Amino acid sequence: MILPILILTIDPDPHADFVERILKRRKRRVIRLNTNQISEFSQISFNTSGSMPTIGVRSDGKLYTPKDFQSIWFRKPFLQLQETSQIGVDKALEINFKFEEYRNACTAFLFEAKKNNVFVLSHYDNIVKANYKLLQLIAASKIGFHIPETLVSSDVKEIKSFIDSYDKTVIMKTLGKPFVEVGNKKKIFYTYMLTAKQFSDYYKDKVIDFPLLVQEEIKKKIELRITVVGNKIFTCAIDSQSLAHSKVDWRMVDPYKLKHEMINLPSEVERCCFEICRSFGLQFSAIDMAITPKGDYVFFEINPNGQYLWIEDITKAPISSALADLLADPKQYIIS
Repeated sequence: MILPILILTIDPDPHADFVERILKRRKRRVIRLNTNQISEFSQISFNTSGSMPTIGVRSDGKLYTPKDFQSIWFRKPFLQLQETSQIGVDKALEINFKFEEYRNACTAFLFEAKKNNVFVLSHYDNIVKANYKLLQLIAASKIGFHIPETLVSSDVKEIKSFIDSYDKTVIMKTLGKPFVEVGNKKKIFYTYMLTAKQFSDYYKDKVIDFPLLVQEEIKKKIELRITVVGNKIFTCAIDSQSLAHSKVDWRMVDPYKLKHEMINLPSEVERCCFEICRSFGLQFSAIDMAITPKGDYVFFEINPNGQYLWIEDITKAPISSALADLLADPKQYIIS
């Protein structure tokens, strides 16, 4: 018997929509749980009334335990919270409470799936671990990637010395997610250039009371977004240097304004991409790299649950189809 495929996400989610349509065209049964549309008919359920406690997904009146699924796609199941100014403080607190309750139930379900050897794209604990940039850099260096020289410190003198050693200009980026949100205020932190003068002027009479990450500036000829889907790899070259605002961080511009082209990686770089996914237990990732004017391939970071649909839209690369392949037949398409 062919088992159904579970997609854990929210609505709307165009990425999930594309893959779900492909699977259904292939006559595969898909159960989709949108966490912002939980009801008595679609929910995560836990019950101790039987001989053994049971955790599962309830869909259209039937309870599915983790082992009832061929595979599970942990796509984007956690709610995106609205700004407090839009919904009010009380409503925001209510939604946040529900969000945390669902996170607990969902995480328990995924751990139970892992215990039962159900294929999960990708396991929650692996995604959490792979999100830490410092662990990424350690793994990348060990595997054989060329990585930027990096310093994380709260010592003003140490950071100033690091900046001076790289022609008085470095890159500054966040260690974690690139935004903070408090109440109705949200601040986004893009990767940006930091000069020795800017740093000295700002911290002239201040202490650094948090870990600050700085890296050598990598000169870029082209940037790469490498999407790994099981044992398939899709490499998109993005001409970030064609516009002034995208030279340091291409996320600052509309990606549709930048030239995108699918290319092939050198075999050694491709091996490293698969190996870093394997090291974190990931069957999907979006890897950011660059090619320097000298032709060196430099690793920046790995996004364990990154976006890719705009690349598919621009280049027609069959990434969604590859995801459908992986979910429908994990044994054939996983990274071995």
